[in-house]
Amino acid sequence: MKRWNGYIRMLMLGGCTLALSLVNTSLLAEIAASNKQVALVQSLWTFFYPKDLRYHIERGVILSGDPPVVLVTTVEDVFHIKSDPLSLLSTNSTLLPPSVKMAAGISLVLPAPTVATTLSDMLIGIMVHQNHAIYRLRVVRGGKILADLKDSRHFTYLLSPDGKSFIGVDSGGKHIGLTTRHFIYRFFSPTGKVTGEVKASPASWDEVSFSPDGSGFLINDQEGLSFYESDTAKRLWMIPRVARLFATANGDGGRTVIVSRDNVREAQLYERGRLSWTMNFEQSGIKENIRDLAISPNGQVIAVSGDRTLLIFEGESSSPSGRYSVEENLAINSISINNKGIVAVGAQQANLKSNEAAIGRALLLNRKGSLLLQENTQHERSNAWIPKVQFDSSGGFVLIQTLESASLRRIMIN
Repeated sequence: MKRWNGYIRMLMLGGCTLALSLVNTSLLAEIAASNKQVALVQSLWTFFYPKDLRYHIERGVILSGDPPVVLVTTVEDVFHIKSDPLSLLSTNSTLLPPSVKMAAGISLVLPAPTVATTLSDMLIGIMVHQNHAIYRLRVVRGGKILADLKDSRHFTYLLSPDGKSFIGVDSGGKHIGLTTRHFIYRFFSPTGKVTGEVKASPASWDEVSFSPDGSGFLINDQEGLSFYESDTAKRLWMIPRVARLFATANGDGGRTVIVSRDNVREAQLYERGRLSWTMNFEQSGIKENIRDLAISPNGQVIAVSGDRTLLIFEGESSSPSGRYSVEENLAINSISINNKGIVAVGAQQANLKSNEAAIGRALLLNRKGSLLLQENTQHERSNAWIPKVQFDSSGGFVLIQTLESASLRRIMIN
């Protein structure tokens, strides 16, 4: 991807350079489900990436706020999606201190994909690279430097969604992290004080996740799936199974749903490391492997999806409260749940090659599996995880992403 001069740049509206569709006030849908629940959906914006950014977007980040701030990242940059214009995050003088000058060899790291703070309270990591390694990290919040670490042990950093901690991943001096068998996850306070260390042996360093509220950090290694306090690195509980997939609720509830590596048609719910229930797709008459999991932040609603079929569970019951299947030519690629039990689903045409155009669909379901809303998406290119759907931390907004665009919707449920 071509570079712009000097990081001080904006992508302005005008001509055919940028296509931006805004419907700020219209209510797009009001659809009643069988149980009288009604979804009111407001389209805040749909943003089509410029051609020189298209297919280079790595991920979207949705922050707290009304409406929430949406950021998208590339290998080199972080952009703030606004109605006018799309701006580079590093040009925002209120977020980065004047002493920090973006240049070659410097990159930003953010919490992702959902941030439990506003933009001004979010931790931002500024990584300085030298000889293909990170030798310095500055952690800033609201334009102020909280920590300045000259530490070359870590090949990447992970920032908590609540802004109260960050973690450095150390592979014993190997800055690629592909050949080492052991990793050290080093826990830091926002000011750069080491609060603990965990040595683990995951199949890959990124088999980890913060809880949605940022209070806990999960590591999936050869012993099983372990939950650590983010501010102390103290292990609170462990699930003695190696997970193929896992999703966790907020740390105070301790609910985590997993699919183990030895049975891809079985999902289990654990509470603080203790088995609560087990469900099996075959027992529900579903001849599919489990592809994705989601759990609401409060832990009250769980969704388990295969290629076409999605089951919804409430609380401690292993009997599904809802079931939904997409059409035969579609595949479910992403799911997200808010605390009201609304399930967002992203699906697209199945069995496509990456360079083929596709038709996608974003769906909203209630916890009974009744359809509240569906919206079509167009994809010039496809992959196995788009359209990507993601609720913000409040559950009142959903971000829909394809390789070419991002859309923000406000969700109001009676």
